[in-house]
Amino acid sequence: MNTSNFKHAVLACSMTLGLAACGGGADGTSTTSGASGATTPLVATGTPSTPGVPGVVPPPVVAGPQMTQLAGSPFRFGNSNGAGADARFGNSLGGAVADDLGNVYVADYPNHVIRRITPDGTVSDYAGKSGVSGSIDGSLTDARLQGPSDIVRNAAGTMYVLERGNNRIRSIATDGQVSFLAGSNYGAVDGTGTNAKFAVPQAMAIAPDGNLYVADTDSHTIRKVTPAGVVTTIAGTANMQGSVDAMGAAARFSSPKGIDVSAAGDIFVSDEGSHTIRRIAPDGMVTTLAGMANSPGSADGIGAAARLYGPRGLAFDAAGKLVVASAYGRTVRRIDIATGAVETLAGSGQRGNADASGTAASFSLPTGVAALPGGDVMVTDAEGVVRRITPAGTVTTVAGAWSAYGKVEATGTAARFNYPQQLAQDASGNVYVADSNNFSVRRITPAGVVTTLAGSGNYGVVDGSGASVKFGSISGITVDAAGNVYVADPSTHTIRMITPAGVVSTLAGSANVIGSADNTGAAASFSGPRAITAAPDGNLYVADTYNNCVRRITPAGVVTSFAGTCGSAAASGVPTDDATGSAAKFAYPKGIAADASGNIYVADDGTSRIRKITTAGVVTTLAGGGGSAGYLDGAGTIALFYNPSQLAVDSNGNVYVTEGYNQVIRKITPAGVVSTVAGVGGMSGDTAGIASALPGLLSTPTGVSVGPLGLVISTGNGVVRVTLAP
Repeated sequence: MNTSNFKHAVLACSMTLGLAACGGGADGTSTTSGASGATTPLVATGTPSTPGVPGVVPPPVVAGPQMTQLAGSPFRFGNSNGAGADARFGNSLGGAVADDLGNVYVADYPNHVIRRITPDGTVSDYAGKSGVSGSIDGSLTDARLQGPSDIVRNAAGTMYVLERGNNRIRSIATDGQVSFLAGSNYGAVDGTGTNAKFAVPQAMAIAPDGNLYVADTDSHTIRKVTPAGVVTTIAGTANMQGSVDAMGAAARFSSPKGIDVSAAGDIFVSDEGSHTIRRIAPDGMVTTLAGMANSPGSADGIGAAARLYGPRGLAFDAAGKLVVASAYGRTVRRIDIATGAVETLAGSGQRGNADASGTAASFSLPTGVAALPGGDVMVTDAEGVVRRITPAGTVTTVAGAWSAYGKVEATGTAARFNYPQQLAQDASGNVYVADSNNFSVRRITPAGVVTTLAGSGNYGVVDGSGASVKFGSISGITVDAAGNVYVADPSTHTIRMITPAGVVSTLAGSANVIGSADNTGAAASFSGPRAITAAPDGNLYVADTYNNCVRRITPAGVVTSFAGTCGSAAASGVPTDDATGSAAKFAYPKGIAADASGNIYVADDGTSRIRKITTAGVVTTLAGGGGSAGYLDGAGTIALFYNPSQLAVDSNGNVYVTEGYNQVIRKITPAGVVSTVAGVGGMSGDTAGIASALPGLLSTPTGVSVGPLGLVISTGNGVVRVTLAP
């Protein structure tokens, strides 16, 4: 999605609009409702912990509206510069390249910027403006990039940036001037300059003759770009996916995501979808160097006997061996290209952040590789850090900081979560968390004490109580007036119920059965339901995401379609899909919430709108530009959202929206006026960990709830509390 025209005008809620515009009354207080519907002031209660010191009440760091960490750990993602662990990167780093002095340049994809790391670990912005996307040529500071995924450098010092977000290639001259080279809109078209099109290109390499080679991921092809910007396809056929060794266009690739060129002119490709390393000879013949097609693993060996799992970044080290970031194998491998022998350079295969040697080290998601002049290699890890590996396999962290995740029952910041998503609050102020990657439902008391309500921590669909219970990667969660908790599980296509005593049953849907059948209990079917809400009428309403509709479930488990036509999606940018009942259309609805009157609100991700459904099933657009994605506060369709996800509604009918891409929480009044409550658009950070005045910084917020504790947000691997009143 091209966001070059996004407007990043931030309305810092408490600073610019005043408390009343942030949800408060004229007297400076703000009200919300819990599950009981009672009106409760948004003031601090409980004892959130000082970071790293469980149970210790922090001093009042700031006065007035603020953000604090309720439980767990924030992601250590962001876009701040500094030395070593003080620096922050985005959560999806791309490729990297080193210059002759040992400086490393990193494609910081989420922050739309190229970052530079000096040999002593000092990080600074090099090209583009962090957090601001666009497609503007000019000086290093004036240029604007959109989702850079890789960067390479030729012998003369000219750099080339591959922009996955813009489907373009830009050059950076030695004088710092950024210029367009090739590419335009999404597609797979050969041509010169803007006549050429790429399809989400992920990686690029430069040959000794100055030609660039691009792994064009979505078209499953390898493209060549001359210094004059002439683009041709040298291997594979556009949109023909597979793993076939053959000549040129007859060959097949499967989501290639890494590429490099040897001194002899052979091109090597990380074919992520087939879990292999492919070689393209100068005559265009494609062969498989290592791994076996569609057989992921982490076994060392020669050629087809070796196994790789999701290979991505490639680079030749000083010894001429090919170093591979095996992303899902969580290892860094090394291949002798003469024999095809694969060995593990570093990584245990288990997710972690241990700096150590060989298999004692651990990675989270290694993605990019850059060779350093002295023989070491740099590896970008998706946790927002950059690691260095010696030829002997010793791993150290050079820059960035790690997120703390896990499943730990404790108080405040000593507790651990693993990618928490939606939240819900009961009438007593307990917060229920869909702890997605822990396959559990967690409960946080108002004092920040974290326990597991249900879930063994193992993936599956098993009803019951205690350690035997299994969930999938649950996303949505809600609690009714009786204290029953309901979860929407998009990975198993079921709706589960948990009693206050922790007894789990399947209310609707059947494990791993995909469909859109209206029926009762296990005879009903869903397709990737991501959100659920309990309404005042006693029914549950589900955002049936992949079915592109909203479903209703009675307390007896009877499922009917409430709004939208299941299986028929709205067209992006078409506002005329507002209608009644099945005549309305949605596109990838991801969030849902009910107000006190029974109206239902839907975060319609595919059209970047927030929709409202009355009790009679009449669907209208409350806010958002009808398919235009971006970030802009304002009224109605003037406002812009970018992938809105979860929702919550307070007792005054204000709707709160999470936007992970924009890194903010937005508020929509009943009249459709949109403002920013927490976070700064395009800026990622974790200021809640030290208590900060609003707007503060968030890191990929995924869930939001309104209740007795006020506004509670899941962000990073923790839960943040926002208080709007002094």
